[in-house]
Amino acid sequence: MHTEFVTLDAIQQESISQFRTIGTIKGFTPSPQWLEKIENNEASFIYDSSVKVLLILLKRGLIDAIDINIAVARHYGLPLGLNSEELVVFKQNTKKSLDYHLSTIHHPDVIDKFNLYLVNHSDDVLALKTKYKVDLD
Repeated sequence: MHTEFVTLDAIQQESISQFRTIGTIKGFTPSPQWLEKIENNEASFIYDSSVKVLLILLKRGLIDAIDINIAVARHYGLPLGLNSEELVVFKQNTKKSLDYHLSTIHHPDVIDKFNLYLVNHSDDVLALKTKYKVDLD
């Protein structure tokens, strides 16, 4: 899965340096390009455990963008009155890949069953990815 800089179409910036306040999910680490800007007080990150809260902050102009996958932003944005045309990926975006891992010490059989499910139902998984416009490349 990829994260992008999602912003409102109405406030689309010309350059990445114009973004000053970025929202992201609590526990996620800013990409290296932002760490230097944070250290130099050229940018700040707002962390929250709720995508909805981050979208509300974006809608109210309290943050400039969210470092999140566009499909996730659009999914959570609809109930907040943000249509898919309003939420856009910053035009000079560089995608940041994320890896998700499922692990357990006590229930390896669950992982084995899940892996088998993914293999046996790959057509269903592909249909869901297509339906929700999730790009996992």
